[in-house]
Amino acid sequence: MEFLISVLLLVSMGLTFKKAGLAVWEGIVPFYNVYAATKVAGKAWWWALVIIFIPVVGLILWALVCNEISKKFNCGIIMTVLLFFGIGFIYLGFAKKAVYIG
Repeated sequence: MEFLISVLLLVSMGLTFKKAGLAVWEGIVPFYNVYAATKVAGKAWWWALVIIFIPVVGLILWALVCNEISKKFNCGIIMTVLLFFGIGFIYLGFAKKAVYIG
């Protein structure tokens, strides 16, 4: 069951990034998808390294990245929270009315 949830989250990240103009595979590859998320959010590449390797600061930066992605899809704070936990990528990836506005 955990495997299926992981696959669902990775595919939905890929579809979300496709809407943002990136390739689907960029959301599927572990660790690289964090870098792709920082690209979508318009943050520097080193944010991905901090998110992956520095625990407390990484969580704060991940929240900021999720907030920027939420804004770029014209969503609010609830979507930011959902993205922080990964659930928001399912909605953004599969919902037809979720449109990337950049």
